[in-house]
Amino acid sequence: MLVALAKGPGLYDPRLHPDNAVARRNLVLGLMRDAGMLTTEETETWRAYPIALVSRSDFQGVGRYFVEYVRQQLEARLGSALYEKGYRIYTTLDLNAQAAAERALAAQLERIEAGDLGTYRHQTYRDYLEQRGSGAAERSTTPYLQGAVVVLEARTGNILAMVGGRDFDDSKFNRAVQAERQPGSTFKPIVYSAALEAGIPLERVEMDTSISIPIPDQPNW
Repeated sequence: MLVALAKGPGLYDPRLHPDNAVARRNLVLGLMRDAGMLTTEETETWRAYPIALVSRSDFQGVGRYFVEYVRQQLEARLGSALYEKGYRIYTTLDLNAQAAAERALAAQLERIEAGDLGTYRHQTYRDYLEQRGSGAAERSTTPYLQGAVVVLEARTGNILAMVGGRDFDDSKFNRAVQAERQPGSTFKPIVYSAALEAGIPLERVEMDTSISIPIPDQPNW
């Protein structure tokens, strides 16, 4: 089938033009018979087979920032052997978590651009797509709102999901790991989850007040 596609991938695409694909496949089998690579019986046997296609996964194209991040890490460690040795790579990515993270980020950024959370006076992603030419070059900075998501398993540090931006094809800059931003309040769940894991009950009250620590021969801190 791959040989049959070479002349016209669009015309003989088995998903779009199944009849064309079968006819082209059968033509190639006939040429292989004429070249002595197949017997007549083998040719007719293979011609009788339907073209079997692998169903497209609902997760196709999911996690592209994560995949590129893993590729960079492996290339730094293995060099060209990564592409030459036929390694099988296992990762911690959770496809369901990844798909949910991508949907959540897209939905939240769209809400901001729509003005649901306050006035928004900048170019929106939708406007950008309408104005962008089909030959636009990949870039690291973009004129529209961006965001990032990382989902970690706190106990192991495993990365379950990673979204480095809004459009991998438009910008491969991974804001989840390459952008230098202060963590701010995003660190709070890490502290809280560690406290819960240590057995501290939810109803425990901690006084959130200023403290003064005396230091010998120095002003109090």
